[in-house]
Amino acid sequence: MIAEHGLSRLAWCVLCALEYEDLSRPSDIADFIGVDRAAISRVIGQMEAKDLITRRLAAGDARARAIEITALGRVRLAGGTAAAEDNAAHLRAQLSAEEFAALDAIVTKLMKGDASPLKGL
Repeated sequence: MIAEHGLSRLAWCVLCALEYEDLSRPSDIADFIGVDRAAISRVIGQMEAKDLITRRLAAGDARARAIEITALGRVRLAGGTAAAEDNAAHLRAQLSAEEFAALDAIVTKLMKGDASPLKGL
């Protein structure tokens, strides 16, 4: 579980956005994850206090802040990602190859061309 690595799901998503999507602005991270900016602001403060991320002035805009992952953040991200992959493998093992292919096709169809956030959740 991700929590065993000292991360909430939201914190893990923030670390993924920083490390894998090369995002650094809180507003971009919020949009990527699909949460509001207040939620990102809270989790960024918590993550900074745990030395998982740092904030610095954004290049070209003295008012904006950029977020960077720390070495500890990378360690926690690796552990959380391994846990997520283990969980996915466990769930995938519950399906036959045909069932998994059907599920993959359905999810792909649902996601195709739909980059809108899920506003009611």
